[in-house]
Parts: sequence; C-alpha cells; structure tokens
Amino acid sequence: MAADSAPSADATARPITVRGETIGDLIVNNADLADEGAVDLLDAVVSQLSTHIENLRLTEQTQAALSETQLLYESSAQLNAATTLEETLLVAARPGISAGADNALLFIFDLDPAGKPEWMEVRANWVSEGSFTLPVGIRFFVPSHPLSRLWINSPDVPIFISDAATDRRADGGISASLAQTNTRALVILPLVQGGKWIGLIIINWLAPHNFTPSDQLTYTSVATQTAVVVNNQLLFASTQAALTESEKLYEASRRLASASTLQEIMAAVVEGVPVPAVNRAVLMAYQLDSSGGLLGAEVTANWHNSEGTPPTPIGHRYPPGSFTARSILLSPQPIFLDDAQNDPRVDAAARLMLAQQKVRGLAILPLWAGGKQLGVMLAQCENPHHFADSETRPYISLAQQMAIAVDNRRLFEQTQAALSETAALYQASARLNAAATPHETLLAIAQSALASGANSAFLLTFRHDSSNKPDSMEIIAALDGEGQPFDSMMGMRFRLADSPYSELWMADPSRPFTINDVAADPRLSDTGRAVMAGTGATVTIPLNLSGRWIGVVSLSWPAPRTFAEAEIRLYQSLGAQAATVLDNQLLLKQTQKLAERESIINLINQKIQSATSVEAAIQTAVRELGQTFKARRTVVELSAGREPKSNN
Repeated sequence: MAADSAPSADATARPITVRGETIGDLIVNNADLADEGAVDLLDAVVSQLSTHIENLRLTEQTQAALSETQLLYESSAQLNAATTLEETLLVAARPGISAGADNALLFIFDLDPAGKPEWMEVRANWVSEGSFTLPVGIRFFVPSHPLSRLWINSPDVPIFISDAATDRRADGGISASLAQTNTRALVILPLVQGGKWIGLIIINWLAPHNFTPSDQLTYTSVATQTAVVVNNQLLFASTQAALTESEKLYEASRRLASASTLQEIMAAVVEGVPVPAVNRAVLMAYQLDSSGGLLGAEVTANWHNSEGTPPTPIGHRYPPGSFTARSILLSPQPIFLDDAQNDPRVDAAARLMLAQQKVRGLAILPLWAGGKQLGVMLAQCENPHHFADSETRPYISLAQQMAIAVDNRRLFEQTQAALSETAALYQASARLNAAATPHETLLAIAQSALASGANSAFLLTFRHDSSNKPDSMEIIAALDGEGQPFDSMMGMRFRLADSPYSELWMADPSRPFTINDVAADPRLSDTGRAVMAGTGATVTIPLNLSGRWIGVVSLSWPAPRTFAEAEIRLYQSLGAQAATVLDNQLLLKQTQKLAERESIINLINQKIQSATSVEAAIQTAVRELGQTFKARRTVVELSAGREPKSNN
C-alpha cells in the first residue's frame, strides 16, 4: 500500500479533510472490509490523519506567523534605531537582501505645487558584491522616468515584478530601462505618510524572483514603517539644516554689513552659502537709460575658488545686443538652473554665451533696490548641479541684503566721486582765480589731465576777420607732459581752415569736444588723422564768453582713452571760468599796452615841449622814437624850403 499508488477496482477510499476542505484521499487496495470493525478502524485512522495534518499546518502557519512577526518586530526596532538614510535602507531592504537581492535604492522626492513627485534623487544605496547600482545624488525627472508609471498612481501598494521578461506591465519603455541594469525582478515600496509622498525604495534582482503572499505582507508593513522613519529623519535633518542655515545667514549678513568693497560684498554672499559645485561668481551692474531701457552691463565684482575656469574679469562690458528681450539673465525673479546647456528656459544667445564661459549649473539672483533692478549676481558651476532648497533659500535671502549693500556702496561711491569732483573743481578754480598769466591759466586747467597721462596742453587765442569771426589761432601758452613750458611752440599761428576738426568743436561752444581714439574716430578725415599722428586721444575745451570766442584749450594723450562724464563736467566748468579769466588777462594786457603807449607819448611830448629850437625838437623826437622802437636809424625829413633834415 502506497500513498501514491493508483486505486484498484476493489479499492476503498476515504477523503482527508482539513477544516471542511478535502485535501486528498486515503486509499486502501484489495482490503477486506467485510468486518464492521475494519471500516471503523479505517474511518478512525482517516479522522486522526486529517486532524494531525490540520495541526501540523496550523503549527507551520503559527511558526511562519511568529517568524514573520519576529522579523517585523526586529525590523521595526532596527528602523527606530536607524539614524541615517543609509541605515534605514539597509533595514528596509533586509527581506530582499536575505532573498538574494542584488541592489537597493532609496529615493527622496521633490514635489510640485500640487504635491505630486516631480524630481527623485538617490539618497542612499546598497549593492551586493560584484553588482552595480546608481550613485547617491543622481536625480531623475519623475514624469519622464519609465518606472514612474508603475507606482505613481499606487501610493499605498507595493509593486512586485517577478520577471520583467514576462510581466505584461513591463512594456517597451520599462523593459528597456530595466534592461540597462540587467534587472529581472524588483519590488517598489512607496513611502507615503498621511497622503504625502516622501520617497521610494526599489529592491532589484538580476534574476527572476518569486514573491509569496507572506513576502507581500512583509514588504507592505516595512514600507509603512519606513515611511514614518524616513519622514522623521528628513524633518530632523531639515531642522538641523535650518539651524546651520540660520547661523550661516547671520555670519554672511554680518560680513555684508561690514563689507567696504564690491569684492567683499560678493565674497560674503558666495562664501556665506558654501556650495562646493560653485567655483566662480560675477556681479553684473546694469546701465539703464532714463526710461529704464538697458544700455549694457558691466562686471563690477567677481569671485573664484581657484579651481576650473576663472570668472569674467572686472570691467568687462556687455553691450545691449548681448541680451535678447527674453534673456533669462534679465529675469526679475531668482532662477536656478541644474544645467544651463539643456534647460529649455535658456534662450540661444544666453546658452552660447554660457557655453563659451563653460557654465553648466547656474544661480541667477537679480538685485533689486528702491524698485529698480541694479544688476544680477551669477553663481556659476563648471558642471551640472542641482541647487537644493538649503542652497536656494539662503541665496535668495542674501541677494536681497546684497542688493541693499550694493546700492549703498554705489551711493557711497557716487557721493565720494561727487566730493572728489567738487574738491578737484574747487582746487582748479582756486588756481584759475590766482592765475595772472596765460601759462598759469593753462596749468590750472591741465593739471588733472597731466596727472592722468596727458603729454601736451595748449592754450590758443583767436584772431578775427573783418566780420569779427575767428579765422586763425595763436598759441599763447604750451606745456609738455611734465607740466613744463613748451617754448618752441609759443607764438605759432594756425588758420582755422587748416585745423583738422575745428568745425566739430566749434559747433557746440558750451561743451568740451572729445576724441577717444584718433585712429578709429569716423568723424576725422584721413588728412586730419595724419595731422594728429602720434596722438591717441584728445579733448578740446572751448573758451567762449556769451557767444564770443576768447580761446581754446587743447589736451592730448599718447594712447586712446575713454573720457568719464566727471572729467567732461570738470573741463566744462573750468572752460567757462577760464574764458572769463583769460578775457580779463587779455584785456589787462591790452590796457597795459595802451597805458604804456600813452606814457611813452606823454614822456616824448614833454621832452619835445622842453626843446627851445626846431632843431632840438626834431632831434628829441628822433632820439626818443629810435630808443622806443629799438630802431637802428631814425630820420625826419622836412619838405623843400624848410629847415634841413635831421637824423639819428
């Protein structure tokens, strides 16, 4: 008699039932059951067998339940003791690790405004020896990740795939994604607490793996407990980060308050929010017209950690054509780009400029003060970088303080420049008022120019034609680059018609005329450029008094240069004052000449009047005129019939 032998025609069978369910039959072949006691014996054995099988099954289930409970209890205790996400993943993945899993990943989500997962980042991983897994820090855009379709609508239920090669849910995209890592089986544990997505645990096998109902219950329980633990760890880390962030903000704010230069202001912000991926930063100040239109931008400060590509140098200017109307660099709101070369928000012009500067990760922090955008700070990364909330929050906070500090520094520099300009004007005005000669007048005007590298200065007066219009000029004072008299140039005269650009500076007698680059200025003719060979830049200061030309001052530099508005204002003010000073000097000189002539006439007249004869009077006149004019010979000729001529 065997349990697996086929029943014969005269076999007797009795069903084996457990809890009312037939699980098999007890079959006795060729048995003599004529005796009623034999039948009872058979029934009794079948009953005992059924009962014992039921007890054995109950024992197995009880043991399995106890083991499962023990496992869950141990997992719960270990989860509660875990202090890091790495420890938490190791505990949560232990059932899979024990079942031969090859790797496990813990993702944390960034949620969109609707509370749905938008980005997921690997925050912890585990891998068996010889296997491969994704590195910590790698991020995925959830809507475009193939596996997200498996779990995005099932926040309360783990997803089990025993064999990706045969599972109907593993369509083309999912199958291709799993094939990249040779994954055949996996379990996905959604981490959700109170209806809020926290993250995801994925445990992978490189070979098919069967999940039992008990496995499913275990993973479901582990997922629930892990969600609570991970959420608590994230909250704790967030609290600690907030404390650290507050300390850094306080220190950065203190440095901002004490910063005295734009470089120090820049360093206070970048170093106050240490982001290892940021290797450089620049501060660009906008130049705006009266209506707020962009005239250009200039780099006014920069920062570099001495690694990788250096920042754009201070003083570099961007013309308005560098920015399109929709350029992200002109954004009025802070923007953080993980990768500027692949972000659809970056326009083509900005992408090209950033590519040339080898910029990938980028923080764009507009600086607003008094309702006006002063410029923008750009924190730049050589490689792609995701700016975490712990980085964006302090950047945005410090950008507001930075804008105030930059504006205060700008106002301070403007005040200092105004004071310096006023002091320079006061000193030059004092020298002008004390000037008694054209040479002193020219030196008073040219002193600041000579200090800035000018190599010549000339003061010229005009000669007028019959209609009282200037037709020529004469040099009445000249200085070299050392401020010494340039005597060889004194007295030289020029026809206005021969001057290379006189019609340009005479067109507006109220404002100095500047040429920043003689070689490149399109207003000059080739002839004019040739006349000015050796001159790089020049400024012509008209000396005009109530529409009357008094003179002109010409200052020259050997190399091209740009004249600041402050310089032009100084020259304009000095030109107006110098016109009066020079006019008074010329009038005084003219008056002195007239007085000297009258004095000579009176003296000669007195001597002539004292003569007692015609001969003596003539001799006196001849002698005095000869001495006055330093003539070698003076003759007086009288008409025929009169007294004879006399000479001296």
